Amino acid sequence: MKSFKDWKTASKILTVIVILCALIFGVGAYGLRNASQLNNMVDSMYSQELLGTSATMDANMEMLYTQRAFLNSLLEDNIEKSMAYAKQMIENKEKMLNKLAEAKALFDSDEEKAAFAELEKLVENWKVAGATLEKMLSDPNISTESIRNSPERAQYDSDLDALDNKLSELVNYKAKLAEQASKDSTSQYGAMTLLTWAAVAVAVLLGLLLGVFCSRAISVPLLKIVGIAKEVSAGNLNVDLNLQRKDEVGVLAESLRVMVESLKQKIAEANALSDSAKQEAARAHEAMATAEKAQGEAQKKTDAMTVISRQLQGVAEYSMPNPNAGC
Repeated sequence: MKSFKDWKTASKILTVIVILCALIFGVGAYGLRNASQLNNMVDSMYSQELLGTSATMDANMEMLYTQRAFLNSLLEDNIEKSMAYAKQMIENKEKMLNKLAEAKALFDSDEEKAAFAELEKLVENWKVAGATLEKMLSDPNISTESIRNSPERAQYDSDLDALDNKLSELVNYKAKLAEQASKDSTSQYGAMTLLTWAAVAVAVLLGLLLGVFCSRAISVPLLKIVGIAKEVSAGNLNVDLNLQRKDEVGVLAESLRVMVESLKQKIAEANALSDSAKQEAARAHEAMATAEKAQGEAQKKTDAMTVISRQLQGVAEYSMPNPNAGC
């Protein structure tokens, strides 16, 4: 398997880009996951705690409206108006029961279910007492004064107070759960924000380290080759170009090494030719000197022979008889 330094430059850059994109995607996915968790917490707080609190409070309000209609029915001397208040009392009670049924679905923990079961028992007692009073109110033979002082009215008020206290208890309980959920979501948001920033910082740091590593993997050998090229241009051919790389930088270094070796070979051949030329020139100079020496000696011999020839001619002329001389 090739080491990173032997990869092609384009592959190195592409790898760094892919890693950076993966880091960015990872940070984004982590942030989205945290945002989704926070959104689920807020949705749960809204759908369970806030809506449960609202439904319980609405039931409590309908219960108060029921009680008000009941009191108005007792205080009203007019039979028709008293019956109208009694009818309104029944309607408010039905609304209250509907709100309680709506709230029951929002009480999902075991503790909440147990508390709601107690509330339902109180509601049943209150419904029984209310049904008795409704019959009494609908009976024209029973006066409102007797209803106000009846034990059924006392039982109804007692059941109503217990029911009101239980509803208030459930409202407070749900409100505390909503408050705790809000604190949990705020704490979770702070932790998620911190972790997200930490992930961003790690991704940025890794990106910088990868960038520095990749840039050095490319620039350091290139700078070395540039320095070697400057030395070669200055005439120094005894340089070390053994980079042992298989990327573009290695190919460039190998090409430069081949060029240097070729220059060394050419220079060696030129030096050899120069030495041969010098030897031939020396031989020619020696031959010329020998020829000049031989020429000088030949000239000397020629001059000597000329002198001798002249001397012999003089002797010959001197020794020959003169025909004009007398005997």
